[in-house]
Amino acid sequence: MLTLLEGLADKGKNVTRVYSELWFRAPDCMLVEIDDEDGIAYASGLSVRRWRERIDILEQLGFVRVRPSGGRKYGYIFLPNPNEIAVKLRGDDKVPDEWWGAFVKRCSKIGHRFAAVPQEAAAAAS
Repeated sequence: MLTLLEGLADKGKNVTRVYSELWFRAPDCMLVEIDDEDGIAYASGLSVRRWRERIDILEQLGFVRVRPSGGRKYGYIFLPNPNEIAVKLRGDDKVPDEWWGAFVKRCSKIGHRFAAVPQEAAAAAS
């Protein structure tokens, strides 16, 4: 998934460290409360400004949803199932064939079932 994210983000705007850090903070649920932007930005290896830029990119790609908390724009971050986001992006023709083939193969090995399976994924998994 991180390889896909690297390829989708503009050059110089790698979002993988931010995305990984969010998942590290959400082991039991897919909702992260952002109560310390400085801390999470530092853990991601970025300044707060650059961390916010990366969050905005992840939101544009569909990998996160951001909601405010009080006066903070980045109060809560929801992490939808990345497998389903990959399927949607594939349907939008934004996922390279090479990555998609490896992804479908891996999903088949671990027994992942898609909520909405593109025809090509169903054929490849068979």
